[in-house]
Amino acid sequence: MCLQRWSTGPTSLLSFYVAGIHLTSSIGRTWRIAPNLGDLTEVEAGYETPLGKFTSSVKAGKDGQVVKLKFSTPAGTKGEVGLPGVQGKLVSKSGQSVVLVGGTASGLAGGEWSLEG
Repeated sequence: MCLQRWSTGPTSLLSFYVAGIHLTSSIGRTWRIAPNLGDLTEVEAGYETPLGKFTSSVKAGKDGQVVKLKFSTPAGTKGEVGLPGVQGKLVSKSGQSVVLVGGTASGLAGGEWSLEG
């Protein structure tokens, strides 16, 4: 049996940059979701702070543009999403809908969100 060990470098790179989970204030009271998949077509990542769990699941099309995004952030937090070149809207599990303007949506409440065409 072979065990694969990861250092914190690749793990944080995956979470912060590829999956795009950026905490913009202490322990994640504010955040920004801005995935950058590069040559990858799919990534899932997450971590937890004292406020709760942050997760991101992203898929890109053949052209590298994000076609699917689901993310969750703790209740009581606020943030924004940056998806350059992507059109559509973000819909929360509670039914709130926010249109991407120039690939950006801001003022999002913590919770579960997904990208819809």
